[in-house]
Amino acid sequence: PKPVSLVARRPATFQLVFTNPTRKKKQLRLGIPFPLSWSVEDIETLLILPEGKDQSEISLSCMPGKRGRYQVTAAVLEELSSFAFWAVRRSLPVEIEFQVYPDLREEQRHYATLFLKSGRMGRHALRQVGKGREFEKLRDYLPGDPLEDIHWKATARRGRPISKVFQIERTQEIYMVIDHSRLMSRVAVTAYKERDQVTFLDQAIASSLILAGAAEEHGDRFGLIAFSAQVTTFLRAGNGSRHFQHCRNALYTLKSEPLTPDYAELLTSLRLKLSRRALLILFTSLDDPILSETFLEHVSILSRKHLVIVLMIRPAGVAPLFTGEAPLETEGIYDRLSGHLLWQRLRKLGLELQQKGVRFEMVSREELTAEAVSQYMRIKQKQIL
Repeated sequence: PKPVSLVARRPATFQLVFTNPTRKKKQLRLGIPFPLSWSVEDIETLLILPEGKDQSEISLSCMPGKRGRYQVTAAVLEELSSFAFWAVRRSLPVEIEFQVYPDLREEQRHYATLFLKSGRMGRHALRQVGKGREFEKLRDYLPGDPLEDIHWKATARRGRPISKVFQIERTQEIYMVIDHSRLMSRVAVTAYKERDQVTFLDQAIASSLILAGAAEEHGDRFGLIAFSAQVTTFLRAGNGSRHFQHCRNALYTLKSEPLTPDYAELLTSLRLKLSRRALLILFTSLDDPILSETFLEHVSILSRKHLVIVLMIRPAGVAPLFTGEAPLETEGIYDRLSGHLLWQRLRKLGLELQQKGVRFEMVSREELTAEAVSQYMRIKQKQIL
């Protein structure tokens, strides 16, 4: 078949077409070498090619475990000989491409009902604060107009006071900046099976897709940036379903690399590529002290022009000292102390970033999508961008 589109951790079926030039009845055993992370009911399938038909179509079921692009290059067949004395096995070359997209059911169920087109229940009008910043037109001065709204050049040309009228900005640029370095390869949760693990990167990708849907619903332009040791993906902000498909296609194959993120390269590159003021929501991990210092040192060159928000998934055990259940063993006390020290250092980092105009939030995996969307909606409502 043509490229088969599937969703991770969701049962699906696809069709195979067999050509039988002899048109004789054949009984075959079929084996498809699926990836190890997939769940398949039957490793082999017994199928019968009916007599008198040169083509037969069968349906196979599977459940992919992880997102990504997979290639199946062979199909193994077994057929009895003419007199059924022995079985003949052979491998036939095939070309099947499976495109496995991330599963967004949990994110949609909890957070996306208000923002995605597939769920409009509960939507309400967003009240935006302020008069707006985008110039609309000129008109005659009216009593009560503030002095900063007077257009002095037009006043001089026309010989009477002229005021500027502004409107609320409807189209803004939102960029999801995703770190896919070694720090994001850590496991956030184990789903269904021990081998089926959701990493920090998987959660960041799911949250970015939900955020892109929210931006499209509110008429904003959204773009995508992925980086590790360098910027690996850059999709300029756009809108529409086709642009959303481009972003999704760029994300579903994104894999973590065993490299250290280069924040200096990222921030310098963004400063050169983005000419218009934009909202940058950065999904990364700053619990490494050396990397956090590098980020803190170079983020000023970007935050002077753009609005930067850093979202980080809280690593396991990172919390204030006297929270949660009391440890039962002595080793648990030391783990709790180390987690408190890391939490304290990240809290201090957040205060230092705030002084540079960057908002830093450390949340749990379940709260990441809600935090990203709420931050976007807060900025949209208050016209901070």
